[in-house]
Amino acid sequence: MNELLFSVIVPVYNVEKYIDQCLSSIQKQTYKDFEVIIVNDGSKDESINIAKKYVEADSRFSIIDQENKGLAIARRVGALSAKGQYIINIDSDDYVDEKYFENMAEIIKSNNSPDLVCLNHFENEDKLIENPNFNDTLLNKEQIEKIIYPYLIRAKDFHYFVPTAWSKAIKRELYTKFTCTTRIQVGEDGSVTIPVVINSNTIYLSKKTGYHYRINNSSLIQNKKPRNYDDVFNTYNHIISNIDINEFDFKKQLYRFISHLFFNCSVTQFYCDKKYKEVKKIILEKMNEPIIKEAIKHLDASGFKGKLMRHSLKHKRIYLMKLYSHIM
Repeated sequence: MNELLFSVIVPVYNVEKYIDQCLSSIQKQTYKDFEVIIVNDGSKDESINIAKKYVEADSRFSIIDQENKGLAIARRVGALSAKGQYIINIDSDDYVDEKYFENMAEIIKSNNSPDLVCLNHFENEDKLIENPNFNDTLLNKEQIEKIIYPYLIRAKDFHYFVPTAWSKAIKRELYTKFTCTTRIQVGEDGSVTIPVVINSNTIYLSKKTGYHYRINNSSLIQNKKPRNYDDVFNTYNHIISNIDINEFDFKKQLYRFISHLFFNCSVTQFYCDKKYKEVKKIILEKMNEPIIKEAIKHLDASGFKGKLMRHSLKHKRIYLMKLYSHIM
């Protein structure tokens, strides 16, 4: 292949503690046919000064600066500037093994350039997260529909296809078509990967790994602060504008997904100094939004959390959300 194979997108926002390890792990890849687009999402710390050292030392690295717009927009900006056949996303507080790109390249070249390549990953240093269907298999469209579609968004037991944009290689034209144009902080990955999967004709699911996802206690998801309900509505709008929810059982799955996002967002509303009655009022007001009312009305779920969530939402048991907030 004469064309550049990989464009690696690394959004950066205040990660001075981790970015050197991230960029170093990319630079040390045994496979060399790639470019790295670092998107500075308005960092205020030393992150970009560290990143500039890589740009100065290695012509494959470049930086795009923007004011803070969030991970979703940063990834989109990077992808729109990319030249490679495939997009690889790496978060700036994560890192990869030195053969990570080589493994991706071998899969691509040996399997007639699938639209999407998915690998297993590690959490933190060495906790291997294995996905049961990732067994070194190339799936055609019929197999994608049979194997992945039943749990692509949310199955009844709340099992779902791994939505992360990282630990994947996605054909650039496919990825850029579905990147988010609005800020989404929670749910962005699924908003993109769900339509990517549906629009893929071939997907390779690999046992191989090499991506180290860092559970960063300073990240948005780990911080105990209220999440923005806009994430729920923006995620819903992005998905329905990019897939036909009347196909298969996607509508039911989407109701579960949106109910889940809404439930989790509501639970975090108790991570503030407001009194219970104030928080309850906010949650009940949001429950009256047409999208949320429809999702809750048709919600079916199994498993402990699924049943707890269903009961809390359908019967407006806000106190259960408060109790759950102490467990999370």
